[in-house]
Amino acid sequence: MVIAFIEWQGAAMLWGLAGLALPVIAHLLSRRGTRRIALPTARFLALAQAARGRRMRFSQWLLLLLRLALVALVVLAFARPAWREGQRREPGEGREVVIILDASASMSRRTAGRTPFEQARDRASEILDSLDPAIDRAGVVVAGLSAEALLPRLTANFSALRSMLGEIGPSPGSADLANAVGAAQRLPGAGGSETGARESARHLVLLTDAQAGHLADLAGVRADPGSPPLSIEAIGAGETANLAISALMVSSARPVSGASFTVAATVVNHGDRAATIEVICRTEPALAVAPSPALLTIEPRTQATALFLCRALEAGALRVGLAIPSDALEADNSVAATIPIHPAARVLILTDASTGAREAVRYLETALRPDDASPYEPRVVDVSRERADSIEWNQYELIVLCEAGAAPLEWLMRLHEFVAAGGGVWWLIDSAQAAAASDAYASIEPDAPSLPLAISGVAPAAAGAAWSSADLTHEALASFDGPPASALWAVRHARFALAEATTGAAVLIRAADGSPVVAAAQTGRGRVIMFNGSIASTSTDLTRLPLFPALVHEWMGWLGASDRAIDVLHPGRSAVLELPATAAGRASLTLEYVGTATQSAKSCNPIELDGRWSVAIEDLAEVGEVRVIDAGSGEWLAGASVTIDPRESDLRAADAAAITALQMVADEAAPGTARSGETLRLLPGETQIIELWPWLLAAACLAALMEGLIALAAMRREALA
Repeated sequence: MVIAFIEWQGAAMLWGLAGLALPVIAHLLSRRGTRRIALPTARFLALAQAARGRRMRFSQWLLLLLRLALVALVVLAFARPAWREGQRREPGEGREVVIILDASASMSRRTAGRTPFEQARDRASEILDSLDPAIDRAGVVVAGLSAEALLPRLTANFSALRSMLGEIGPSPGSADLANAVGAAQRLPGAGGSETGARESARHLVLLTDAQAGHLADLAGVRADPGSPPLSIEAIGAGETANLAISALMVSSARPVSGASFTVAATVVNHGDRAATIEVICRTEPALAVAPSPALLTIEPRTQATALFLCRALEAGALRVGLAIPSDALEADNSVAATIPIHPAARVLILTDASTGAREAVRYLETALRPDDASPYEPRVVDVSRERADSIEWNQYELIVLCEAGAAPLEWLMRLHEFVAAGGGVWWLIDSAQAAAASDAYASIEPDAPSLPLAISGVAPAAAGAAWSSADLTHEALASFDGPPASALWAVRHARFALAEATTGAAVLIRAADGSPVVAAAQTGRGRVIMFNGSIASTSTDLTRLPLFPALVHEWMGWLGASDRAIDVLHPGRSAVLELPATAAGRASLTLEYVGTATQSAKSCNPIELDGRWSVAIEDLAEVGEVRVIDAGSGEWLAGASVTIDPRESDLRAADAAAITALQMVADEAAPGTARSGETLRLLPGETQIIELWPWLLAAACLAALMEGLIALAAMRREALA
C-alpha cells in the first residue's frame, strides 16, 4: 500500500508560529480613533471620502494577511518539512542493512572543501533515513586501522547510529576492508543471531573511495557465493593528483659535529601530470646555515630526490622535518626524524708494533686530528698484542690498516663483518704481509663484493716514480681539482705491489705506467679505499704536503658516507626498532612518540635476539616520530619516522569492471531481495523524500515582495489624498 505523509525534521521551530500575533497586534494599534467635525463646505466630499475609506480598509486587511503568511512561511521553512511517499511494508518484509564505512587515510583528502569521508557519513545518514525503524534493522562497521562496529548488534535506534557517525573520523592508516566485510557479515542481528531472522534479508553497503589497492583485498572475502549481497558505492573517486614524501635518507651512518652531511628525501608524484614543487627542510635546533629549499620537477608516476646539505656545529639530537606544499591529501606531505650528531667520528687504526714502523702511524694520527676541532678521533690498536674480541667494533665508524703487516685471521674476519655492516676501511698495502692479508680477506667469503685492488705481485723498485692522473669526477677527490691536484701529481711515490682494479672499482690515482695506486669501491653496504704503498717518508713525499691532512679528511668523509635510511613505521602496524649494541644492559629506556596532535612517553625494555637488541613498537595512532631515549642520561639511541601507508598515497580508483566483479550475487537470494549492486538503488527508492523548505522560503520571499508593493501603493494614494 502506498502511504504519504509530511515529516517535520525541526518540529521545535513550530513554536515560532506564536509570532503570528505580532502582525495582528500591529494592525490593531494602527486603527486609531478620530474626532469627527461636520463642516458645511465639506459635504460635497462625503461620497469621495467613503469610497477612499473602503479602498484603504481592503489594503490594510490584505497587508495583514500577507504579513501573517510571511511569518508562517518562514517558521515552517525552518521546521524543515519533508514529503515522504513510499510502499508500506509488512513486519515480515523488514531488512537488515550493514553500512561499511571506509576510514582509511585516503578518505581524508580534501577537494572543494569536503573530504570523501564527510560525504560517506552523509550518505550513510541518507541510507538510515530511508529505513523504517518499525521493521528494519541497521548497523555500521568502520574500516580503519581495525574493523569496529559502532554498536555490538543491529539496532532500530537509527538516531543513535547517526549521532555516533558524527563523532568518528578517518584513520592515518590503511583500511582493513576484508575484515570489515567479514565483521559486517557476522554482526549479530536484533535477535542475537549473526544474520537475523532471514539470511537473505541482510545487505552490505560499502562506502569507499574505491582505491584499487583496497578493493583487491576483498576478492577472497567475496568468493563465497552464499555471502550477503554487497553494494559498493564509490565516493570522491576520480581525484588522482597527489604528491608524497616516501623515504628519508642520511648520507652518513654517524654524522659528527662540524662535518657536513646530506639529508635526502624521495618525493613521489602519483598524479597524471608533471608537477614542479619546492621541498622545504627545517631543523630543530636551527642550523647556523639553514638548508636551502629544493626545487623539483617530477614527471607523472615517477619520483625524484631532494637533497639538503646540513652541518651541525654542536653534538646532540637534531630533529629534521621535510615538507612539500599541501595538496589534496595532507597526511603524506611531511616527514620528521631525529638525527644524532656525535662529537667526533671514531677511527680505529690497526697496526703491528712488532715491525717497529711507527712513522706512518704518527703521520696518520696527525692528519686525522690536527687540532681539537677535527671531526675525527683516532685510536691506535696493536693487532699483535690485543685480541679482536676485545674491541667494541660497533663503537667505530672508520678503520685504517697502516703498517698492520699480516693481521691475524680473527682480525680479518671481524674486519669483514665491519664492512658488511656498512663501515668504511682505508687499507694501505705497504708490505708483503699486507698484500697477503688482503688475499686472505678476499678468501673469507669468495662470493662477497671484492676489494677495489687485486694484488698480483711485488712491484719493481723503480716502478712508479710519480703519479699521473686521477678520476676527479669521483666524489672522494672532487674537491682537489685545480692547483692542489697539480701538486699532488708531482709527488714522488714508490708503489709496493703490482695490482689491477677490480670490476666496479674507481681508480682515483694512477702511476706513470697507468697501473692503479689508489682505488675506491662500494663493497656491499660498506666502502673501501686501497692505497698501494706506504705513507712513510722513505716511500713517498705525500705526507710532506700541506695537502695531506685535507686529502685524508676527504677520503675519510667518503668512507663514512654510507647512506643510512631512516626507519619508517606505519600507524596500525606493530614493528621492531633495532637498537645499537650500547643499549645492552640498560634498564631505564623511554619510548617517546611525537605525533601531529599528541605526544606520549612510556618506559620500555630492550629485547635480545641473536645478539641484537631491539624494542617492540605498538599502538601508533597517527603520523609523527618515535624515539628511544636513555631515561638516565637522555642519550638518543634509536628512532623512526611514522608515515601513512604508501598505498594510501596512490589515489587511483579501481575501474568499473573490478567493482562489478566484487558485487557478487548470492546463489539462493529470496524473491524480492535486492541483489548485489542493487541495494543502494532500492533502499532510497522505497521511500521518496521531497524537501519542502526551499519552496516555503520561495513563497515567503514572494509574500514579502507583494507586501512591499501594496504598502508602497497605499502610501502614495494617501499622500495624493
